[in-house]
Amino acid sequence: TNSMDVAFVFAEEPDIEVLLLGGTWRKSINSLVGPLTNAMLKLFSFDKAFIAANAVDCKLGASTRNLAEAETKHLMLQSARQAILVADHSKFEQKTFCKICNLSELSMVITDKATPKETLDCLQSQTQVLIAQ
Repeated sequence: TNSMDVAFVFAEEPDIEVLLLGGTWRKSINSLVGPLTNAMLKLFSFDKAFIAANAVDCKLGASTRNLAEAETKHLMLQSARQAILVADHSKFEQKTFCKICNLSELSMVITDKATPKETLDCLQSQTQVLIAQ
């Protein structure tokens, strides 16, 4: 993971080995990004990659406010067999500065039941959608 928060959640689990990627620490989101993180990502292959985004638009795709973060998240998705975006209803029909990926590049979007039907229809035309309970 590049997330310090995720690493700390799993740090106490005896059966889970946590690999924390190196890189530049973005204090605002407590994650590591940048050239060192991206170089490490290129060394691995993952079964599943879960990412979040600041905004999701049906035409633009998933996006974030930070260029280094967008690049790192894009590489995470490329390194995984299943690329999964987790976004609640407040993220949809929004756009931010840096594109992470097209929705068609995702294996699945996980969202909540407050996501509008029109948005769900658009998502389902491009990828699988799971509505969390």
